[in-house]
Amino acid sequence: MKPKIDTIKQEIENFIIDWHWDNISHKFAYELCEFLFGFIDELEKQGLSEKTINKHLDNCWHIGILECGYGYRKKFIPK
Repeated sequence: MKPKIDTIKQEIENFIIDWHWDNISHKFAYELCEFLFGFIDELEKQGLSEKTINKHLDNCWHIGILECGYGYRKKFIPK
């Protein structure tokens, strides 16, 4: 099971590469991305088309970079 966890971690790291600039911002970006990927997982479970999933994934990337760059939060709280 470890390889799957490593793969997910690497996907997150690749996704958030432009979202952070130090260890604190990395932690926030990583937790935000885990949350957004959970949203994408729910969409996939609904059987949406790949095109729709990719559009939502693109939107999640933009939400993430804006939230990390301009959100003024130091700790990720999903609510």
